[in-house]
Amino acid sequence: MRYWWVAAALFLLVLLFSSCPRTTGQRCGVVNALGYDGHAGVVVPLEICVIPGEGSVYLDSRNIYGVDFQKAVAAARDVFKHRHGNQGKSFLLRVRGVPEYLDGRSVALAVYAGIFAVSFDHDISNYAFTGGLGPDGSVLPVTHVNEKASAFDGPVVVPRANCMDGLICVSNVDQLERTITSKRV
Repeated sequence: MRYWWVAAALFLLVLLFSSCPRTTGQRCGVVNALGYDGHAGVVVPLEICVIPGEGSVYLDSRNIYGVDFQKAVAAARDVFKHRHGNQGKSFLLRVRGVPEYLDGRSVALAVYAGIFAVSFDHDISNYAFTGGLGPDGSVLPVTHVNEKASAFDGPVVVPRANCMDGLICVSNVDQLERTITSKRV
């Protein structure tokens, strides 16, 4: 028992650097979430993978996620499960790129779009999303939409309450899903 701390350190390293169970044949997709860093809009690419499970969303452990970010991910998961069931699927969400700390509820629309797209085999990697989600699937307004939209060179999907010229505006997840499946996205 002299080296218990070595075992504990190894265990913590495994927890820190492992994501969640990996399976062969998992499908992954990328969705661009738009954020605001206090000075300008930023594009945060999220990779979402479908894995066998009971409908959970696992967050990659290499980043620190704020409470609002975690609530937004849970809201997106809950709305998706309510609309489509869990279908024996869980999801792994990885943040690609540099940010070590993420927070904000505006990621909910991007997470929902990513889960929907990877579940039903749609490519949305050329588009960006920002917006909150209500428990009923309504798309909620967010702040700094102009700054966020200017960070992405391509089509941007935003809440209808934040609508501006040149943006794709949605009020609820029905409209979002129709937008994704109609190849506008």
